[in-house]
Order: sequence, then C-alpha cells, then structure tokens
Amino acid sequence: MEAEDYGLVGMSLNITHHLLGDYRNVYSKQFKIPAIRRWSMLHDCLLAYTIMIPKSEWYDISVKGQHDLMGSFIGSMVRHYENDVSRGSEFAEEAWGVGKLRHNRLANLIGYCCDGDERLLVAEFMPNDTLAKHLFHWENQTIEWAMRLRVGYYIAEALDYCSTEGRPLYHDLNAYRVLFGEDGDPRLSCFGLMKNSRDGKSYSTNQLAYTPPEYLRNGRVTPESVTYSFGTVLLDLLSGKHIPPSHALDMIRGKNIILLMDSHLEGKFSTEEATVVVELASQCL
Repeated sequence: MEAEDYGLVGMSLNITHHLLGDYRNVYSKQFKIPAIRRWSMLHDCLLAYTIMIPKSEWYDISVKGQHDLMGSFIGSMVRHYENDVSRGSEFAEEAWGVGKLRHNRLANLIGYCCDGDERLLVAEFMPNDTLAKHLFHWENQTIEWAMRLRVGYYIAEALDYCSTEGRPLYHDLNAYRVLFGEDGDPRLSCFGLMKNSRDGKSYSTNQLAYTPPEYLRNGRVTPESVTYSFGTVLLDLLSGKHIPPSHALDMIRGKNIILLMDSHLEGKFSTEEATVVVELASQCL
C-alpha cells in the first residue's frame, strides 16, 4: 500500500518502518475493563500499594506494588480528575471505549472509578519516566538517536491503531504523554484518548505556541490537530528542546537543519534519517 493511502500519520508509519523495520505486535486477547464504582473498591484493589500524590489541580498517582494488580499488571498509573462535573455515565462510556483498546504501543487502561463528582482512571504503570524527562531534563546522558526514531515510529503505530479502532482523536499529544515501560520501550499514554471532561479543554492555554491551529480556531480536537501535535513531538525528538513550530519551520525553510538538531547528538545521527524526519515534521505542521 502506498504511503499516501494512510494520511500523514500513516506516512510516518511508512517512513519509520523503512528506517526501523516492522515492530507490529497487537495484543489479540479479549479484555473487559473493570468499573470501580466506589473509592473503597479502588482502595481494596490497590491494597498493599504505595500511592504518591503530588499537589496539583489534576495529577497522576504512581502506584507500585509487590504483586499483580487485578491479576495482570505489576503496578499502575492513576489519573484523578478533581471537581469533574460530567455525568458518571458519560465518563464511564468514554472509559469503556478507551478500555477496549489493547496494544503494546499504549499504556493501556485497566480500570476506572466514578464516585460522586470524582473521576479516576487506572492504567498500566510505566516505571521509566516520560519522553519529556529523557529529552529535556536528563542528568547523565540524553536519549540516543536510534531510540528517538523508535519513539517516533511507536507513537505513529499507536495513533494508527487507535484510528483504525475508531478512536482517532488524541488530546494534547506531547512529550509528557510518551512513557517508557519496564522493557525500555516507549508507549503512548491512554489518558490522552479520554475527553477532558473537567473543563472541556484539550490543550493547555500556557502552551499556545504548540497548540494546533484547528483547535485555536474552533476549540475542537480533529484528526488534523492530532497530526499537527505529532509534528511537534517530532521536533522535540530532533531538537531535544521546546522549539515553537513557527521557528522550526523558519529553520527548515532556510535549510538550517543542523541548527535544528540537538547539539548533544553531534556526530551520532544519520543526516539522511534526520532529513526524512524533518521533512515529515514539516508536512505535519
């Protein structure tokens, strides 16, 4: 099948497939997501687990345990929506739809809770931090070029799978949504597949430079806005820092690709591969 038959996300899949080889391996088993109706039920499920809750408007709870959670996973990640005003049935329907997705490129949803006006999602625990941590806040060594290519490919695979399964919209795709599992491979957080029912917003107003133009115009997430956000993640992978897309496009038009690249990768990446990724990013933006 030709690359253009897939659209831009499929094109990224095709291009990175050429660079990295075929990594496809979709879980085939049937899965039913548990509905945790009360907080007390969640507490029972997480008994003997340590919960660390940062103070913020919404937060991720990292849950680590000594034995399997719900019989399948060692540990989990929990997203808590504070002061959620949506009806429980709407939230449950969204969670059920996301929970049906099973792919080894996703940090899959494994449970949810609706208790009064509280809303909570439980997903597989990814112990090796986010792409943002490895790109922007690393301590000893930055993420190597081969892994950056793999991240781009795996994200494309995850988005392609979700689109095929009828969930084409991903909210606020960015480097913080990409997580690394115990095996060191990147996965896309399932939380971005949920509508943000807390305030109806899908993108942070503090990051307008990175917000898709379609969303700025009508306040809606569209397949085009997901493609745009994928392009910004590719820029992150190339540069190792936050570069406003408009500035990056100026550098690309001026053929200043080397200036765009992460200086810590000097002499450690293929110019040919980087050029392909740069061209792909520019088509997404």
